[in-house]
Amino acid sequence: MTAFDTADPILRRGLRTVDVAVVGAGQSGLAAGQALQHAGLEVLILEAAADVGGSWPSYYDSLTPFSPARFSALPGMRLPGRSNRYPTRDEITDYLRDYAVRFDLPVQIDSRVLDAAWDGQAFHLDLAGGYRLTARGLVAASGASADRMSPTLPVWPSSPEPSCTPPTTAARTSSPGKE
Repeated sequence: MTAFDTADPILRRGLRTVDVAVVGAGQSGLAAGQALQHAGLEVLILEAAADVGGSWPSYYDSLTPFSPARFSALPGMRLPGRSNRYPTRDEITDYLRDYAVRFDLPVQIDSRVLDAAWDGQAFHLDLAGGYRLTARGLVAASGASADRMSPTLPVWPSSPEPSCTPPTTAARTSSPGKE
C-alpha cells in the first residue's frame, strides 16, 4: 500500500476542475507539480501506473541516472548520500515517492489519460474509467517511455516541393534543393 491509494480517488470525491493537470508522476511531473502547488495553484498529478516514479520502478535493477546525485535531485530536496555518487534505480524510486509525500503532492495513481482537448478556454481530459477532468492548464510529463500515439502522416509525394522534403532526401542533401 502506498500513500497514493486508489481507495478514495480524488475524482470520485467530486474534484472535477483544477487549475493545472499534470500528466505523469515521474521526475518531471513531480517537479512541475511541486512548483505549481508552491505558486498557489490547484494541481492534480495524474499517473497511469499504480505508484509514483514514472518508469523508474520498472527499469532493470542496475540502472543509474546519467548524472550524479547532486544533478539528479529535484527542487527542494536532496538525494540522500554523497552528492557525487550515482544512485541506484531503487534509490531513485524511493526518492521520488518520498518527494511526493514530503511536498504533499496531489497524485492520483491508476489514472490513465486517454485524451485531452482544448476548447479555447480549458483542457478537457478523458480518463480511463469514464472520468473527466477540466483544467485551465496542462503539463504533459508522461516521458519518453510512455505509450506514444503517432499521427498518420500522408505519403511523401514523388516530386516533393522545396518546403516538403522527405527526411531521407534531407539527410543526403548538403544544401536545400541540391542533391
